[in-house]
Parts: sequence; structure tokens; C-alpha cells
Amino acid sequence: MEDVPQIPTRKTALQVAVYAPLAAAPVPPDVVLVRGNARQVMRLAEAAQAAGAAGTGATAIPGLQLGAVEEKLAVIVRANQEMEKFHRGRASATPTA
Repeated sequence: MEDVPQIPTRKTALQVAVYAPLAAAPVPPDVVLVRGNARQVMRLAEAAQAAGAAGTGATAIPGLQLGAVEEKLAVIVRANQEMEKFHRGRASATPTA
């Protein structure tokens, strides 16, 4: 429950809401809502934190920070791919009993 006070709230009345796939949105987003499986959201949370956009949770990214999150996410995905290759190679080289 300590997270409840950190949830952002509107200070003014909502004028317009646009729901669309990000690539099809007619205007730049104020907030991007994301859904994914556990692995995807975990990586997104790591990227959001690295980009300084993790204050509201990984599934709601401020539109102005989307580019920074995307950049960090690309780095994290590449790093995870390299670690997976390393560990798979290491596991295949380890004799089993």
C-alpha cells in the first residue's frame, strides 16, 4: 500500500483520450501503456528504471521518456541474448554425470 501515494493523478479535467497502437497514434503520446508476458515486462521494467522512467511502473511509460526507454531496452535485449548464448555454450560443454 505504500505505492498508492506515488500513483500519478490528474490535476485538471481530461479533455481528450486517444487509444491506438503506438505506430498509428495521430498525436505524440503523453503516456504509453504496455502489456506483455513476465519476461517482456521484467526487461521493460529494467529499461524504464535505467532510463529514469520507472516511477510509475513499467507498464505506463511517460511519452517523453519513450525514446530513452527504447534505447535502454535494446541494450538490455542484446545483453540478455549474449548471456544466453554464453550460458548455453557453457552448459553444452559441461559433461553430465
